[in-house]
Amino acid sequence: RGYAAEPEVSSEFLEHALWARGDWGQKFELQVAELGKWLGTLFAKSIGKGDLPQTVDVGTTITTFFAIYYFELIIQIKQRFVEVEPGVARLRKQIENQFQGL
Repeated sequence: RGYAAEPEVSSEFLEHALWARGDWGQKFELQVAELGKWLGTLFAKSIGKGDLPQTVDVGTTITTFFAIYYFELIIQIKQRFVEVEPGVARLRKQIENQFQGL
């Protein structure tokens, strides 16, 4: 939703950020890694509380989350964020489906 406020700028930025190399690519990778760590902590706590089964592989779950998120993000970039709410709904449903399967 935040990207939709400046769809052209956001699209251009994200197109370059997703495929960046060098220093900027490393910065982007560090941001993704930090989010991955945060998600890992969240998933581990959910397992500890019994919200997710003990058999859940946290690393695979993080990878799956990013795959779903980036797929929707690429759709939004290509559409220049003109249909954000349907995209948010798709993303939410895909994530819910993953957790229901877990």
